[in-house]
Amino acid sequence: MKKKWGVAVFFAALMMLSVVSFGATRGQAKVYLQASNSWSTGAMNVTRNTAYSTVYLKVLSVFPSDGRFDNYTKAKFRIKASGNGIVMSDTYVCSEGEEYDLKIREGYLDISTIDYQAKGNNSKLSAYTVFNYDGDRRK
Repeated sequence: MKKKWGVAVFFAALMMLSVVSFGATRGQAKVYLQASNSWSTGAMNVTRNTAYSTVYLKVLSVFPSDGRFDNYTKAKFRIKASGNGIVMSDTYVCSEGEEYDLKIREGYLDISTIDYQAKGNNSKLSAYTVFNYDGDRRK
């Protein structure tokens, strides 16, 4: 009986996790920005409203990964299609505390599942960024 109860709890927790982590329309993400200046995915499988041509982003903070003095204020962001890697937006240089409507390129407006990607501004320095996102932005 204990084993069946444990299995049931495990699957219930797994179901709850999948609902929270995948297919979300809005949320908050923290992502590590590599010193190599390659793109890192911060929010995956975000559901986007295809009736609108923009998605929302607000950068809450950008800070050094090594705990040094925090004079970081900007990170680069873009949108790509989940799963196939098609880049759907231009690259935006975004500042802490600012809100942005990232425009989806023509030809990709029908793609409904997206990833938010970020990278730093200096290829020699790593950092973290925390941001809010919303795939149902009406603009």
